Amino acid sequence: MSQNQQLGPVVGQGRYLILDALRGFSLMGIILANLPEFALWTFLSADQQAQMLILGYLAGKHQLYARISTLPLKKMLWWFALIGVPFSLFYALSAVNAHPLGLTVHSLLYAISVIPLAFCYVTLLCLLYDRLPQSRCFRWLAAPGRMALTNYISQSLIGMMLFYGIGFGLGTSFGLVHVELTALLIFVLQIVFCSFWFKYFRFGPLEWVWRILTYQRFFSIFKCLLPLLCMVVSGCSSRNSLPDENSVYYWRTEWRLDSTETAFLERYHIKKVFCRYFDVVMVDSVPMPNATIAFAEKVPQTLQIVPTVYITEDCMHLHHEGLAQRIVERIVQMNETNDVAGVREIQIDCDFTARSKKIYYDFLSEVRQVAKTHQMRLSTTIRLHQLSMEEPPADYGVLMLYNTGDPRKFQERNPILDLRDVQPYLRYLSDYPLPMATAYPIFRWQRTIYGVRIEHVVEADEMLRVKEAVEQRCPDLHHTIITYHLDKENINRYKTEDYEAIYHH
Repeated sequence: MSQNQQLGPVVGQGRYLILDALRGFSLMGIILANLPEFALWTFLSADQQAQMLILGYLAGKHQLYARISTLPLKKMLWWFALIGVPFSLFYALSAVNAHPLGLTVHSLLYAISVIPLAFCYVTLLCLLYDRLPQSRCFRWLAAPGRMALTNYISQSLIGMMLFYGIGFGLGTSFGLVHVELTALLIFVLQIVFCSFWFKYFRFGPLEWVWRILTYQRFFSIFKCLLPLLCMVVSGCSSRNSLPDENSVYYWRTEWRLDSTETAFLERYHIKKVFCRYFDVVMVDSVPMPNATIAFAEKVPQTLQIVPTVYITEDCMHLHHEGLAQRIVERIVQMNETNDVAGVREIQIDCDFTARSKKIYYDFLSEVRQVAKTHQMRLSTTIRLHQLSMEEPPADYGVLMLYNTGDPRKFQERNPILDLRDVQPYLRYLSDYPLPMATAYPIFRWQRTIYGVRIEHVVEADEMLRVKEAVEQRCPDLHHTIITYHLDKENINRYKTEDYEAIYHH
């Protein structure tokens, strides 16, 4: 399944920041409108709110929020303002002057003004987001928007406690100005609370209950706190502090494990899976996601998933504002949507060169910073030719010991892996400053070269010779071993004793 679309959260598997920000903006409007009602002021009636809910449903059904950059926002803003603002002023004058033209005209003024004015606010917010997608204001608004139901109910409870007799009973002792200032203070406190909450929890309290009732299955509300502890510990230890563990790459576009693959994971005590979530490719000079994975079944809770994103090298020829933020947010929402819990790490894979290194390293720094806000660390792949460069800004690297040769010289050497291709780079290993895991190939290589269909696999003996040479030069590289990639055909390609030797620490 290959799909191209503007980089950002995917429909059905992504979280749109603008949508959360609009929810947060709505919550601010709701408390400003509703809190005076608790103090015996007036606010929108139930039928008026129902009209807005229907319009919101229609906008969501057509996913307008997913393509705001393609909408004529300026024209929409002007048209909504030209209709909504004048009629709203007429409506306000009618309300202040006790409906001089009658209730029918008064109601008509409301009907004409309220919807365009509401869309005027929404369009203005979307226009600002399209211009300033990295503004902190949107992240502040998005925090309460992510738990809109919890905040909406809590606003009602707070209003009752402040103004009704069951609480402080302030009632009409508060003027309208004081009520609105109180509403703003409450909303600011909700922003602070929600920002803190989502550092440790995946959903709001009521959203969590609603999700369980909707899907009829249990979801963990907690984020894993262990990654933060791991980052603290790793920062205080030596450069090669990776644990002894067996891992595997999963490089398909659909998550589904058969019995052979499940047995393979159990037999070799594999708990960590580096799962390719999507690629990022250049389309019309814009980085766009491609071949996003679909989760056909639930990920076993015994597995620790490392979302992995492959980025083509040409994406790093120019700096793309906000790319790192959008990739991390897309990963986080795919985790939430597919109930992939306890994610402690993400990995970026890119065959960067000397030309793209500077931009790629700046990009990795941004990804690492954003990932830390979600209590995740960052790893990155390192190819042999990249060992001669300075280390990338990541928590650790994965040394890719495959695709090491020139495919055009397939008659001389195995292009997947040959010790002769690895040897020139061994001298960089002992002094390389970044902790590294090692990844070995168990796949079959097929390609048509000069009209000839070529097929290669790596003999187990050759793979073990490379493993021995690498670990002799840098003994710490025996700790974390990864194979590429998990597939029934690949599993059956080697014997049990071969896998035991590959995964031997």
